[in-house]
Amino acid sequence: MYDRDLAEFHDAHAGELAREGALTMVGHLRAAGWTRGTVADLGCGGGIAARVLVDAGFDVVAVDPSAAMLAMTRDRVPEATTVEATMASVELPDRLVGIVALGEALAYDLTIDLDEVLEAFHAALRPGGVVLLDVPGPGRHGEDEESTLVQDGGTVFLSVRTTSERFRTTRRITLFTRNGRGGSYRRHDETHELRLYPAQDVRTGLARAGFVAVRPVERYGSCAIEFGEHWPAFVAARP
Repeated sequence: MYDRDLAEFHDAHAGELAREGALTMVGHLRAAGWTRGTVADLGCGGGIAARVLVDAGFDVVAVDPSAAMLAMTRDRVPEATTVEATMASVELPDRLVGIVALGEALAYDLTIDLDEVLEAFHAALRPGGVVLLDVPGPGRHGEDEESTLVQDGGTVFLSVRTTSERFRTTRRITLFTRNGRGGSYRRHDETHELRLYPAQDVRTGLARAGFVAVRPVERYGSCAIEFGEHWPAFVAARP
């Protein structure tokens, strides 16, 4: 998942949510009294959020199942500790002050049990620690959608075919990247399966895990994306 070409495309064209999400997290951490400590960035991608967190004074453990994404994170944030792992296999360090799972990170591992994951988050956080996450919900996409994007003066073509059932979405991604100026194109195909989580299940799961002050998040900073029933986001604290 997220081989080199797609990882580079995602990093170049989908970084606003990660950047603004990290700035939102910094605000919540400081409001909770944290100015230093370790934050786990789950599904860290190319390290855009990790860079913001480190620049704000926090240590970061950056986790992603994609080796290509982690290579970009190491280049962008050499101060971070990087871990190649899925959401199901990662062993979170303890005494964290924060956990972020931005950009639907929890949804990419179909094997996890949401309640168990949220309980693990609670156990890994220090009292007063903060979690910020967003997940796709039912209705995030229509039953059958297709989109095409042309970028960088025709050097990159991206096609995404999305099909959805009640609690699962499949994205079939085709990326064409030009080999140098005027060169031929190379093709890369990936299929991503995502689990969809109703907003109420996430809210209830956070409370059941022991979190307090569970609040929905409408948007990350100035990011254009608005969260809601079909793409819920929450912030919560460990008491």
